[in-house]
Amino acid sequence: MKFLRKDSNKKKRLNKGYRRPKGLHNKMRLEKKGHSSKIKPGFGRDNKEKNTWKGLKIVFVEKLEDLKGLDPKKHSVNIKKISKKSKVEIVKEAKKKGFVFVNLNAEAYLKSVEELLKQKSSKTKKQKDQPKEEKEESKKKESDSEKKEPKVDPEEKKKQEKKKQEEIITKGR
Repeated sequence: MKFLRKDSNKKKRLNKGYRRPKGLHNKMRLEKKGHSSKIKPGFGRDNKEKNTWKGLKIVFVEKLEDLKGLDPKKHSVNIKKISKKSKVEIVKEAKKKGFVFVNLNAEAYLKSVEELLKQKSSKTKKQKDQPKEEKEESKKKESDSEKKEPKVDPEEKKKQEKKKQEEIITKGR
């Protein structure tokens, strides 16, 4: 049974999460027929079933050391938010021992991480190779440009620039 906030389906601004009805004429608070029910004791699970998943006790794992004292027949693993590197190590170790995962599909996760690592490694290889190629290309361009353009004295360059400026000025008249 889901417990929703009154009129949360009618108004977007209201969250779906449960809030205790407080209104004077609220039919939910008055427990009228045809209106959703309030949360009361008795709707919860038995104490034996609490904190279990498929009959196994849920254990939160942050490190490889947390797996040491656990039994795969009695415990299920819930991996907390940790780095990818340590998460992969924990998933591989838990999979070897035969644990059931609550919040993760082990095979799919390992495949996706392997693909990401392959993509990263290929990108880094390309980036490492590119600077060498770029250096070689830039050296070729520099050598080609030196061959095409003869060296000119700075005084001659100034004279050529003055001539160009005079031509531009005279064209404008």
